[in-house]
Amino acid sequence: MARMYPEVFPGRADPAIPEFQAYQTLKCLSDHYHVFYSKRFTGGLFGKPECEIDFIVFNGRDVLTCIEVKGGLLLYDGVERCWLQNGRPCKDILKQAADASHTLGRALTHELTNAYVDWALCFPDCCLSSHAGAFEVHPNQILDETAMQDISLAMSRLESHIRTKFSSRPGLTALESRSLINRLTRSIGFVQVLGVRFAREAEQIVQVTNEQLEVLTDLEANKCMVVQGAAGTGKTIIAQTFAKRLSENGQKVLLLFYNHGIASKVRRSFDRASNVLVSTFLSFAKREIEEADPTWWDAQNKKSADFWDMEIPLKLLDILPEQLPQFDAIIVDEGQDFRPEWLAFLQRLLEKRDDSHYAVLLDAKQDIFGHWKDFPCSPAPARKVLTKNCRNTRTIVEFLNRNYPTGMVSFERSPIGAQVVERVTRNDADELEQITNDVKYLTAKEKVDPGAIVILIRPSKDESVLRNVTKIDRFSLRSTYERYDSSSRDVYYSTIKIFKGLEAGVVLLSLGNAPQDSVPRLLYVEGSRAKHLLYIYRRG
Repeated sequence: MARMYPEVFPGRADPAIPEFQAYQTLKCLSDHYHVFYSKRFTGGLFGKPECEIDFIVFNGRDVLTCIEVKGGLLLYDGVERCWLQNGRPCKDILKQAADASHTLGRALTHELTNAYVDWALCFPDCCLSSHAGAFEVHPNQILDETAMQDISLAMSRLESHIRTKFSSRPGLTALESRSLINRLTRSIGFVQVLGVRFAREAEQIVQVTNEQLEVLTDLEANKCMVVQGAAGTGKTIIAQTFAKRLSENGQKVLLLFYNHGIASKVRRSFDRASNVLVSTFLSFAKREIEEADPTWWDAQNKKSADFWDMEIPLKLLDILPEQLPQFDAIIVDEGQDFRPEWLAFLQRLLEKRDDSHYAVLLDAKQDIFGHWKDFPCSPAPARKVLTKNCRNTRTIVEFLNRNYPTGMVSFERSPIGAQVVERVTRNDADELEQITNDVKYLTAKEKVDPGAIVILIRPSKDESVLRNVTKIDRFSLRSTYERYDSSSRDVYYSTIKIFKGLEAGVVLLSLGNAPQDSVPRLLYVEGSRAKHLLYIYRRG
């Protein structure tokens, strides 16, 4: 994959936009290519822009190509010596492309002494039907719809043609290539503050993959199914989409989660008239128990672990079948956090019909409670695995895999993203000071919204570096328990037990005094909550 500058297309990810089509196609070049998108060079009096270049493609060795992109149907009128775009006169495309290459050559005269600089035209919406010398451009300098089907071959032919137009040049050394790239990125201003980058990455970072579409098809075809997927592979999106599809067909659906936060977030995506009941398992269990035995719940000792682990499942089994609601489909997300007894109980709520569905989506590597054993479903469940992460940047995925290999891979269109930041702290006071400084830097210098920042602590606020803390820098500190709102003007804190299933633009992960042998798994479970940027604080 080519190295793109900027890393994410700075606009809507819309295939109808010619520049986006070209960006995505050029991105498929091999990794020795460097592709610079939409940059202006100055050269006139008072710094007036001389020209804007759609794409500069450097092959890493000896050829820089300035590419002018034009969408729609193009025609060169040889009689009138003019260009038509969708039947209307447009600017002289040849002159634009030639001016771009001349401007680039003048601006970087010193850096490009040993390299070839030329131009090409890119027409992603049409094909060259005939040429026959009608205008002064070689066919290899036209990247039409056909050429873009094999961009590597097209660029190879283009570069070979360019080399024949000039006297032999030795190309750039590795040091000269790095100097050229540094000069381009420095001179043209590719550096973006993180807040702006996050907004643009957001359009690419959550994508529907073919893998997800296949799972949706399989869910519809199987009465009973387990979907195993690593962090960020779209399990919640699939569960939500499947529930909506079934509801639109008139089926009554129970969609269950373990965590209150993710259940609340998903519930807001359904309207009040929907046939989908969204709940945590324990909230649903409480409702059913109270309807069957109104005084039982309040009479129990809820501080006892036995109450949650044993007494609730046993009480559910005591409820008579005619007292239980029936559903056409039951979908469980965060299945690794459900006890086998819960899953067995839920099967009692399923209508005995040919078109009924029971599905569990889970990540066994995030089973922090030790609940997951298997799916007690009859008939035996079909199984599917998700591997493509489309939540996190590629940098975060690579970091997580290095520390806790899971087999997940980044989706092809996921942005590279910023580096993971690791801080070594001496004690709680030192860690709190570093967290405060990082929040101040991110919000003031990098323009990151405070609500996009979540500080993950363990095991609770009172036992963490945030005890007695109500503000971080100038921002109030707020729990995510009731509702997490990334547009808030507050900074949030949470524990992984509360924040599992949710995600934030920036996660500041406080490992505290976690045992060293538990750190790799903690990095995976908690670090994967960060979509764009991950900070880690550990004791030295």
